[in-house]
Amino acid sequence: MINKKGELHDINGAYQVVIKSIREKIALQMQETAVTAIIEKSINKQKKLYDSLRLQLEKRVGADVADIITGKISDGIENGSKKNHP
Repeated sequence: MINKKGELHDINGAYQVVIKSIREKIALQMQETAVTAIIEKSINKQKKLYDSLRLQLEKRVGADVADIITGKISDGIENGSKKNHP
């Protein structure tokens, strides 16, 4: 009888570990989904602002100069990103 109780205790312990792991995985997946949604929203907003800037520059200084300026901005963003995330 003691042996069977011990086995049941071991099985229950393993079950609890599995349940805890599943809960943690689900929580991490939910967190990841939320973070991804925030990042996508931010990227879309930045793209709209960038496109608006490009159009304003094109109206004021022409397409060629707008291309140069927005290219420099893109390069600066890319270089800054590389410095912060090697």
